[in-house]
Amino acid sequence: MRKLKENPKTTPLILKLSLLFTFISFGYVVSILVSERKIDKKDKPEISPTVTVTPGTMSGRQKELNYFYAVKNVNDGNFDAAVTQLGEVIKTDPGQVTALYLLGYSYRKLKQPDLALENYKAFLEKADKTNNYRLSAMIELGYLYLKKNRETSAENIIQNAEKEATESKSDKLPTIKAEANFIFNETGHKLMDEKKFSEAKWRLEKAVQESNGSYTWANINLTRLNVRTAEEKFSNSDFDSARTDLKTARSMLENAPTDWKSKVDYLIDRVNYLEEKLKSKK
Repeated sequence: MRKLKENPKTTPLILKLSLLFTFISFGYVVSILVSERKIDKKDKPEISPTVTVTPGTMSGRQKELNYFYAVKNVNDGNFDAAVTQLGEVIKTDPGQVTALYLLGYSYRKLKQPDLALENYKAFLEKADKTNNYRLSAMIELGYLYLKKNRETSAENIIQNAEKEATESKSDKLPTIKAEANFIFNETGHKLMDEKKFSEAKWRLEKAVQESNGSYTWANINLTRLNVRTAEEKFSNSDFDSARTDLKTARSMLENAPTDWKSKVDYLIDRVNYLEEKLKSKK
C-alpha cells in the first residue's frame, strides 16, 4: 500500500491546533476543580490577632475569614487572641451577633466575669430565639449571676431558659434542668444557713424537682432543712410540728440511694437523737 505523503505545511498547523485544544480543555477542567474544591490551608491568608480594620472597608470574604479565625482561636483555647479578633468582628460586622456570645465565653475563660456578663447580656438582647447559642448564654449567665451573689437574677435567667427550651423542644433542656438544680440548691442552701427557712424550702424543693428523679445534693439539703426546722420547733416547744418535720426527714433519708448513705449518716444520727427527745414530750 502506498503511503500518503505528509504535507510539511499542514502538519505543523494540525499539531498546533491539537495542542491548543488540549491546553484549553485542560484549563477548563482545572478551572472547574479549583472552583468546586474546598479552600485548603494554603488558600487561607494568615490574619494577625492584632490586625485592625477600618469599619466598612472589609469585603464579605474578609469578614468571613476574620470570623473564621476568631472561632478557631476560641476552639483552640487561644482566648486572648480570640478576644482581639472578636472585637474586630463586632466592629466591622455588627450583624454577626454570635461573636458577642463567643466574646463573653472567652472573657469567662480568661476569668473576667464582669466582661463576660456584659457580652452575654448584649448577645441576648440581639439574638433571636432561633440562635443556637441563646440557651447556652442563658446557662452561662445563670452561673455568673450566682458567682456574683445575684441569686434572684440567676434564678430568673435559668427559669427563662427552661421556658424557652421547653417551648422549642430543645435538646439542651436536660442541661438546663441540671443547671437549675444546681442554682436553686445553692440559693436554698445559702438561705437555710441564714435561717430563712421558708425562702430556702421552696428553692430546695424546686431543685429536687429539676433533678427528674435523680438523687442530688438538693435532696440532702432539703432533708437537712427539715431537721433544722424540727430542731428549732423543738426548742420553741412546738413538738407536734417538730415531729412532722422529722417524719419528712426520716422518709427522705430512707429513700437515699446506697451510694449516698455515707453522706447522710450524720443526719440519721440527728433524727434519731431528736426522736428520742420527743418521746418524753406531749
